[in-house]
Amino acid sequence: MRPDAEGRPDDPDPVTGAPAHPSRTRTVNCLDQVRIWISSDGLPAKHRARLVRLRAMNGGGRILLVVAGSVLTPAAAAEVHAFASRLDIDVCDVSTLPAADADERILLEHIHAEIDAHFSGPDSARGNLSVVSDYARLLASVIERGMCTDMDVEFTHPLGPAAARTPCPLGIIARFKDNGCLSNDVTAGIAGSEPFRTARRGAAALVTAYREAACRFLAAVHGEDVRPDAVSGHPRFFELRNARHDPSLTGTARFSLAGGPDNLAIAFHEAGLVCGYERGVERGVETGELTSGHVPHKLVAGTRPTGLGYQPFAFGPPLPAAVRAEQRARLWPGSLPEVVCHWDHSWIAGHQDWQPLTYRERLLLATLDAAGWRRAEAVSIAGSRSLPPCLVDPHTTAASGRAPLRSGPALSALVHDRTPVRREVHGTSAGGPAREPHGTSRRDVFRNNGIAAVDGVVDGLTLRGLRERFEAEIAKKGETTSLRQLSFNLAVDVCARDTVEMIKDLAHLPALTEILDEYFDGPSRFVSARGYRQGPCKPLRYRAWDYHQDMKTQGPREEVKVMVLLTDVTRDGQALRYVCGSQQVRWNFRTQRQTKFTLDEALRFGNGGLFLGHGTAGTCVVFDTNGIHSGHRNLSETRDVLTLNFARESAESFSMFSDPILLGPASRRGAAGNRTRSLSWRTSAEDRDRLAAMRAEYRSTPDLAATKPRWTGDAPDLIDVMAADVNADLDLRLSARFEDDRARDIALVRIRDAALDDEQYAEAMSRLRTARGGGSCLWRKGDPPAAAGEIAEEARGALSARLRTEAAAHCSALLDDLCDAFGRCDTVQRLRTTAAYLYFACAWADRQLVAAGRGGVAEGCRQLLDLYAHMVAEDTFVKTGEASRPDD
Repeated sequence: MRPDAEGRPDDPDPVTGAPAHPSRTRTVNCLDQVRIWISSDGLPAKHRARLVRLRAMNGGGRILLVVAGSVLTPAAAAEVHAFASRLDIDVCDVSTLPAADADERILLEHIHAEIDAHFSGPDSARGNLSVVSDYARLLASVIERGMCTDMDVEFTHPLGPAAARTPCPLGIIARFKDNGCLSNDVTAGIAGSEPFRTARRGAAALVTAYREAACRFLAAVHGEDVRPDAVSGHPRFFELRNARHDPSLTGTARFSLAGGPDNLAIAFHEAGLVCGYERGVERGVETGELTSGHVPHKLVAGTRPTGLGYQPFAFGPPLPAAVRAEQRARLWPGSLPEVVCHWDHSWIAGHQDWQPLTYRERLLLATLDAAGWRRAEAVSIAGSRSLPPCLVDPHTTAASGRAPLRSGPALSALVHDRTPVRREVHGTSAGGPAREPHGTSRRDVFRNNGIAAVDGVVDGLTLRGLRERFEAEIAKKGETTSLRQLSFNLAVDVCARDTVEMIKDLAHLPALTEILDEYFDGPSRFVSARGYRQGPCKPLRYRAWDYHQDMKTQGPREEVKVMVLLTDVTRDGQALRYVCGSQQVRWNFRTQRQTKFTLDEALRFGNGGLFLGHGTAGTCVVFDTNGIHSGHRNLSETRDVLTLNFARESAESFSMFSDPILLGPASRRGAAGNRTRSLSWRTSAEDRDRLAAMRAEYRSTPDLAATKPRWTGDAPDLIDVMAADVNADLDLRLSARFEDDRARDIALVRIRDAALDDEQYAEAMSRLRTARGGGSCLWRKGDPPAAAGEIAEEARGALSARLRTEAAAHCSALLDDLCDAFGRCDTVQRLRTTAAYLYFACAWADRQLVAAGRGGVAEGCRQLLDLYAHMVAEDTFVKTGEASRPDD
């Protein structure tokens, strides 16, 4: 360690671990920070923002960033060094880290082997960069530079000057997770202390054991004789590890845990320190972990030369409760702030859903420009911006406890269930797909199931053109959302003329027209089109990515959607699910909630089959939108699609388009098409075993409400909470004619799909910054939804009376339906979502009125935003027992 403030070395005896100055408490410098990030393309925006926040909150400490210069591209290396220079961050190459002893030499050799294999090894023997961070934090040269923290861990508050001399009586600093178990994501201490020495020995022993196992594997499988001291450089060194799987973890994850958090927990136990895994200790839950109930394992000799063996470590009984409490207090002294782990899992190949920026992170990155770094502005953003007890009555104070929140109604009292009951209609079976009689024609199967995948409609040249236009339109949308999805709508967005004409030509391809005419028993009309990009995302159920009916039809063969795959979509990828036969049901829905189903419910309305919309790029998945279907999210490859909707041609068929190009006849190019191409059809549903597995997967997939961010009372964080809430389902009423809801739905999409840099969020943040008196707090009203409805009605009336624009009509329609929906919220989540939309719609109305010089409804907007904040605070308190407004 660095010398303390009196200039005396703080290192313990390297053999015994006893303090060099037993008369005083050993201290370590936790103000200095170390971060490790190994990549070829530099720091992602997420990590740049976190480092900006760290530097803004920690101006007096040194920050060291460890990188691997050998794999950085020249451009990325230049960007990393320029970024670090602006923030006064030291950059260290991992290749320069020295080895203090034999154990460290083994760890460093393995670190370099993981890096080399990750960037240049074959797929079957890819290296794991998580191991690099776990092993590097055990090296004396890293420990001596300060506290080493994973990139997905942040401090809740600044590190004060006292952190420079943090008491370290046990020789190590480490935190415990919410489940009561030790974590290795934040460590500091004295390199020669017993816990660190034991952890280094354990990691080195694991590497040595794996080297020997790898030699046996290479000899048995590939016939190669390799020495253990040279096997780390073999291109297939990690093949054995990566191929080993068990029901809960991949081989790379099991190895990473064994040498990282598992190893540190075992080292703690062997050093006589509490770790949380002791025999008989009841553990809590840690949200975000890859596995629940994980038990630390050790690598043991395998029974076969082609396999690895891991065994749970046998922990002894726990220490006395008083000793455990005392040790935990010493392991994380009170001079250190709390930390938050975001559980990025950024080391998992292809896992990118952690990358979208929060609202605060966007603000922090905006403080960096060509001229340097606006430090003072970053400092003001980095710290917590706690909201006052009430945005419209900031002088309200609490006598004790959480009186201001309790003085209003409980959220549960505001929840109602007035949605009409959906009548039950039963299909033939839910146990498995119905068998198709021998000799059934393709046309009949398509009509019976309501869906088919057709290859050959789109040729290669057309597909390339569609991809180019798709990329051009998606590029206009900016950064992806937190749900890793982007879209454009030809009825709402201003798309390029080339895009419009190409999609129109696609809609009029003769082969496609024949399929539609055959299904409709007559001509069809092109009525809407959208493009969707769906990136990798953790499995999640929400909106159209859960089972639903599209609300635009009441019976079969009224509307068909054609989903054109622009990328390959595998069966296990993010493929559409469709309940075969459900399109035959005649619906009579009156509100949106009636159109939503669980998978088990949905199967009761079909013929027992579930169809997956997978295929190669160019495949057309054609389905009746009257049937129940769902999108699907997982961590597979990005899915790009175009969707085109067609209605049966009639006097009542309604088009979403206003563009004359789309309303006109087909061009000669589109009408000509390629009539000679042969088509390949797929109409079969998934088999019984596959369906059973999909039902089990569905039941284990969380919905959006279960994964929404928890609010801590901080103003920028509330923006992220709002952005998440508007992606949950509303329960708006449904008109008898779909076209009567068009204006409302356009307004809804405008709010829901707005990026975090949109004016609606910037304006909300501005209102959160400025709390002033003179208003009436809706939360303290006897009926807050009714009071909110009065404000919305005032805004709607002002729009209707003073403006005659299309935008005003759209906003007014949404406000009207939101007021109706507010009294029909059946869950707290739907109540929150409705309140968020009501605020955004009123704020939009205010902007329109102000822009036209017709006054505004700013005070009402402030009251609605305050009501939403109270709802989120109360919901947080009910779920966690922790108040999230400063009035507690």
